[in-house]
Amino acid sequence: MAAYLPLFVALPLLAGFLCLLLKGVAPRATPWLSVASMVGLLVLAAIAVARGGFEVTFAGDWGPRPFGAGLWISGIALVLDGLSRLFLLLVAVVGTASAVFALRYLASEPGRPLFHVLFNLLVAGMNGALLAGDLFTLYVFVEVASIASYGLVAYRPGGTEVEAAFKYLVLGTVASTGILLGVTVLYAATGLLNMADLA
Repeated sequence: MAAYLPLFVALPLLAGFLCLLLKGVAPRATPWLSVASMVGLLVLAAIAVARGGFEVTFAGDWGPRPFGAGLWISGIALVLDGLSRLFLLLVAVVGTASAVFALRYLASEPGRPLFHVLFNLLVAGMNGALLAGDLFTLYVFVEVASIASYGLVAYRPGGTEVEAAFKYLVLGTVASTGILLGVTVLYAATGLLNMADLA
């Protein structure tokens, strides 16, 4: 059991929530929260790469349980393998660079705390998708990342930004509906959502 895996999602979610809370109280602290969150993820990713091997944990420690007529669910399975390690490290490096760059680039933006809320939500969604061990969890985290990215596209209010975000939202909704239908059909046919079991 790799108990630290949920931190890849929980850390940016917590930072995003704190940015939201501090929006009206201490807006200047929000960029530094993002930097701290990304540096924390960078440390976690470096630890994950150094540990190597194959690791799995169940968020909430539910583990596999019988469900319905002999079907099995496995809670939220988080799986770390060699490829997901590299991508988690890549997300952490790019996230840290982006958060540091945003310190100066968005220094005069009045809506800066909202950017950092969405940015941390995007990183949490990407990390969750990289660690997802079952199709439904993958779908949920892809949706979280997508919703955050729609908000980031429309971050600066203006005609072109809002129009681009709306087009992105329409295309993303069509794609995610197709993915959800595919997952539903697969579950109806096999009774499984866990990727290892489906393989």
